[in-house]
Amino acid sequence: MSLHTLHRQERPRPLVAKLLHFQDRATILRAARRAVHFMVGNRKVLIFQDYALAVQRHRASSAGVKRKLQEMGLKCALLFPSKIKIILDN
Repeated sequence: MSLHTLHRQERPRPLVAKLLHFQDRATILRAARRAVHFMVGNRKVLIFQDYALAVQRHRASSAGVKRKLQEMGLKCALLFPSKIKIILDN
């Protein structure tokens, strides 16, 4: 798998990659979740899954609830499309 750089710019910008195989997508997203920092050269790269606009808005509406749960010291995760999973230690 290789990445072709189209333009070099100093400012960060989003890049949308369309992959031919679902397995490649799953591998990249899994590696991005595991990595503390993903670097290309000397630059930090953030990898996110692209969601439809309706899903993005729905997830954004859940962000406030997730933030409050985290402030209360609870571990939580936002699952697709917009379900909040609360993780309890016991």
